[in-house]
Amino acid sequence: GIFAFLLFKNIGSNFSSLVGAVVYTYTPYKFANLYTRGAFGEVTALMFIPLVLLSLHLIKTQSKYGQILLALSFFGLVTSHTVILIVYLPLFITYLFLIIIPTSQSLKKIILSLIFGSLLSSFQLLPIIFEKKFLRFEDTFTDIYKSHFINLPQLLRIPAQSVNVSTPFQIEL
Repeated sequence: GIFAFLLFKNIGSNFSSLVGAVVYTYTPYKFANLYTRGAFGEVTALMFIPLVLLSLHLIKTQSKYGQILLALSFFGLVTSHTVILIVYLPLFITYLFLIIIPTSQSLKKIILSLIFGSLLSSFQLLPIIFEKKFLRFEDTFTDIYKSHFINLPQLLRIPAQSVNVSTPFQIEL
């Protein structure tokens, strides 16, 4: 919440920053992640999202702490949950080139910070890169939708093979 408040303070007033930080902190997704799924790494990674964006703002404003903060927040994001980094990478790139609009000097600082953050987290990144053949990401993530979404016969409660019609899901007419 503190990092979200500091990020939103660069954009708006104190009150709007406080409201934005409270909304970011108490979203139901985080509670479901933490208390239902027990995904502590995922919730910890979501802490670093506003910190990365804040550090991009600090680099733009020529703050002396921007580069260090970007390297450390990138390190924290990679080491807490690498998949969250992959999910939010398009947001970071879009935010960088549409909102921040970096100069060539600040872009060099950003790249150097990301390289330093990658070197700090190399103990996490190198096994992911070089031992990918031993991991089963594709098996897990290609079939993950089946446990989260229901099919049409199950939604309409049409009896069919391997369809549980006693589910709590139904269409209201």
